[in-house]
Amino acid sequence: MIRRLLAEGEVDIANGKIASASEKDNDRNSISGPFARRCTSKVFNNAAIGMQVNASTAQTFFDNRPSMCSGATYSWWGYANSLQQAIDKATY
Repeated sequence: MIRRLLAEGEVDIANGKIASASEKDNDRNSISGPFARRCTSKVFNNAAIGMQVNASTAQTFFDNRPSMCSGATYSWWGYANSLQQAIDKATY
């Protein structure tokens, strides 16, 4: 298992897939407005678990965001980029 840091958390990789992800809500990446209650860091983290790790994981993650987070595009893309950076550090 490989562990690398996300912007404010960490990701564990095992057998070519994301085994766990832990991104924290904070002032810099927290979601505000109408999405705050339903599109939380837990939703972000759970969406990453089980994803195949490769050079396009961020795009796949972004494309598969749940409808409850459809209005949180900037936050979702920020998490996706952070996730990809952690994967790249761990695998390339």
